[in-house]
Amino acid sequence: MEISVIDTGIGIAPDDLPKVFEEFRQVGTDYAHKSEGTGLGLTLAKKFVELHGGKIWVTSETGKGSTFTFYAANKRRNILTSDGFSSRGRSPRLSETV
Repeated sequence: MEISVIDTGIGIAPDDLPKVFEEFRQVGTDYAHKSEGTGLGLTLAKKFVELHGGKIWVTSETGKGSTFTFYAANKRRNILTSDGFSSRGRSPRLSETV
């Protein structure tokens, strides 16, 4: 499954594209808005996607906007409830996936 989020904002300069997923990084030259946020959102999104076997990337054109795309691996996971049973109502097996 692939999901894209598209905006029509100011876009990201080509030199800044490799930096957008760095921790505490805010790219661009609009210093009036740099104090907004911590610069962790895209870093956390990247880590989350990668933990699920996926990949995230960005394409952008200055003055026209950006597209952030990620895909999630089609892995099925067994989710256990607090009582040790799977969310599907049966006992889990170590090799079982949901």
